[in-house]
Amino acid sequence: MKKIITLIMVTLLSTTVFGQAGSQVFTTSGSFTVPSGITSITVEAVGEGGTGGSNGGGGGGGGGYALGIYPVTPLSSLAITIGTGGTSTNTTISSLPIIATYGANGTTVANPNIGGGGAGGVGISGTLSNRNGGNGGGGYYTYFGGGGGGAAGSVANGSNGGNTISWNGNNCLTPGGSGGNGGGAPGGNGGKGAGFTDNNCSVTNPSANGAVYGGGGGGANGNGGGAGTGAGGYMRISWGTSGVTALPLMETITVFPNPFTNKLSIQNNKGNENYEMYNAIGQIIFAGKHIEEKDFSELPSGLYFLKVQHQSSNQTIKLIKQ
Repeated sequence: MKKIITLIMVTLLSTTVFGQAGSQVFTTSGSFTVPSGITSITVEAVGEGGTGGSNGGGGGGGGGYALGIYPVTPLSSLAITIGTGGTSTNTTISSLPIIATYGANGTTVANPNIGGGGAGGVGISGTLSNRNGGNGGGGYYTYFGGGGGGAAGSVANGSNGGNTISWNGNNCLTPGGSGGNGGGAPGGNGGKGAGFTDNNCSVTNPSANGAVYGGGGGGANGNGGGAGTGAGGYMRISWGTSGVTALPLMETITVFPNPFTNKLSIQNNKGNENYEMYNAIGQIIFAGKHIEEKDFSELPSGLYFLKVQHQSSNQTIKLIKQ
């Protein structure tokens, strides 16, 4: 009977911990209510992409990226602001400092110059990561559009959109500037600029919109080919420790230092635990025993999760690599 009661208590505790974990994605403005009992959240943000310039204009800039962990008050309501693309709106969450700024819209410049690409957005006050969106590529006024900049993402900065070519009187056959690459999910690629598919500058090779999320749109051409629209922004809020089953069948493992720079020290371990370390997108970084012997000096800075398994019990610990 005593064993049955213990098993029921363990099951209830496991259910409670699972109930405290979750996430919510926003692609338009709204509000987020902090769940009961939650005192910190992880916020990932991408700024909206800029729209390409008209009439041979430059491409729009890609949105910036920021990632961080922040203290919050349980049951408080936080306003989320997200731009829909080309509206010059930063991605923000009220009362928290994290900002992913928008990519600027493309403009036109006078011949014979190539230019007008919008500036890429930036990440501000992310405690784990801040990255820059790519700038829009330059267009050639009344002829060819520049490529949109790629949005920054979880892996890298976004790359710049490609410049188009100068018209020399007989080189109409061009696709326009190429779109820049995004910096990894959830940051999107930039759209290509508008060009032509014939030698008379009459059949449009259309521009492309920026890819979700935050990609800059391609610039227009000078003969009816419209500009590509920038992609909207993005925010993901997560809380708790997803996938944790904190069973009281082993003494709680403590890992320090946290944040860490190279090696982890383990306290309260028995020596026969199995460890699995995951990055923020679920890729396995380490699997095996004696993780304290592993040197993580070359591991990129960011958020990681360490799953500790011992017999029928397991525990997951959130780690920050500096």
